[in-house]
Amino acid sequence: GVLLDFLRMAQAVDHRIVLVITGKGNEGTGVLRHRVPDWLHLPAYAALTNGFQESHVSHGGAGALYVRIRRQKRGR
Repeated sequence: GVLLDFLRMAQAVDHRIVLVITGKGNEGTGVLRHRVPDWLHLPAYAALTNGFQESHVSHGGAGALYVRIRRQKRGR
């Protein structure tokens, strides 16, 4: 999916943190707001990330997440 591709790209270029904007939805019922955290716990996403948290209000608050990206394993 698009989110998985975005996280792979972020890891490939050595980003440490990315901002994922989910939106808040109408009256807090946004589908992405509720689904993205579930997705980030799935194995494919967990292999790319070190966790996430709600963003600061200046970056979207409850409508966005900071996602920490794992360092890419380098072959020797």
